[in-house]
Amino acid sequence: MENALIVSKPGVIKFSNYDQILADAQELATHVASVEVNEESIKNTKKLLAAVSKKVRELEDGRIAVKNELLDPYKHFEQQIKTIVNVVKEADALVRNQVRALEEKERNDKREILQGLFDRRCAVYPDLDILRFTDFITNQHLNKSMSIDKVEVEKAAWMEIRQKDIEYIKTFTQSDDILLEYLKT
Repeated sequence: MENALIVSKPGVIKFSNYDQILADAQELATHVASVEVNEESIKNTKKLLAAVSKKVRELEDGRIAVKNELLDPYKHFEQQIKTIVNVVKEADALVRNQVRALEEKERNDKREILQGLFDRRCAVYPDLDILRFTDFITNQHLNKSMSIDKVEVEKAAWMEIRQKDIEYIKTFTQSDDILLEYLKT
């Protein structure tokens, strides 16, 4: 996509009698500002203000008409660009959703592998059968950046610490209560 395909020609607005209208407006403003309103002149003053407002409204209507005329080609161009952008965004969203689904599947597959390894490791540590896989696993473990080998090393260290903790807790008289509290925290 090249921007060279877009050609813009600046609009031209000719306001040939601008200087004359500005001079007339300044003269009228000076006159209106100098009008003294009283009971006798109020009708004429209202007529003068209505005439001034009408002329100002005509100028504003002309300005708005010119603006709309100049913006019509832009509005068409803008709609064309938005159509192109939407086409690309839809395709992008489709691919992103596929990528997200694939990554989620990879995370779930990794979770299953790690669950199996956790269960096998727990068999080596009979005291750890009270621990759950969810006690150990974190989102970081499921990221691509962390290999299964790294998770295994971390899990082995984690289990060693828990094994020692549980063995120590079992030396107390109320070890069951302490163990429950330990599992909560």
